[in-house]
Amino acid sequence: MAGMDQITGNPARPPIGTGMNAWPDWTCNPHHAATAILSALHYRNKTGKGQFIEIAQLESTVCWTETSILDFTANGRIQTAMRNRLPNAAPHGVYRCRGEDREVDYSAMPDTPPELKKKDERWCAIAVFTDEEWKGFCDVIGNPPWTKEERFATFLGRKENEDELDRRVEEWTLEKPPEEVMMLMQQAGVAAGVVQDGEDLLTQDPQLKERDFYVYLDHPEAGVIAHDGLTFTLSATPGEIRRAPLLGEHNDYVYREVLGFSEEEVNQLIIDGVLE
Repeated sequence: MAGMDQITGNPARPPIGTGMNAWPDWTCNPHHAATAILSALHYRNKTGKGQFIEIAQLESTVCWTETSILDFTANGRIQTAMRNRLPNAAPHGVYRCRGEDREVDYSAMPDTPPELKKKDERWCAIAVFTDEEWKGFCDVIGNPPWTKEERFATFLGRKENEDELDRRVEEWTLEKPPEEVMMLMQQAGVAAGVVQDGEDLLTQDPQLKERDFYVYLDHPEAGVIAHDGLTFTLSATPGEIRRAPLLGEHNDYVYREVLGFSEEEVNQLIIDGVLE
């Protein structure tokens, strides 16, 4: 409804959306809500008066469609899905890299094209915004002859030949694992990041390991399971992640201490089958 699906995905396929409510629920609305709250607090500090804040999900999300409204207003042009590209960067995409032999479950993605169902596929995102970054990118891949061609000499040239540019980039990335691609690019000042799956995040990611993000909890029925930790740290009140309770595990505490039931009342509930 807000226009995000229209500009997301591959233009040769139907709109796919963002895959979840991440943009409206977790990004756009909280971002604008925080701005509104801070503005209202600033006004309160100056005047001593409060005010009512109202924020709509639609308007908040429309603001994140970037230049689509401007493009239509100025050029009469309707933006379509941009794949993994941006108007102000080239190359800008997710590139196939050398993979490893492991099984991938595609049961939750029945529409995945057969050519993409490869258990040894891995990917790395690369983004080049400036001529300086383009030079660093070319240095990393060894300055092959195609990087010196006239059609790739300028940003506009790279945008006009983006399909061929992406093909050339992937010829290089296919020879290396994504971690190496990311490291080499970042060392040259080029934005790059491994496209990680659940296994990568849980067992490989150095940042998450350094931050001790995952918490391993022993559950009486489920055993030891990894849980997401807190997304922030507090020096005075660090917080804690605890396991989920068993069904009725805290009945005694709730009925006796919280609700104030007597011993006789609790026993009667057990006899009546209300509690176990």
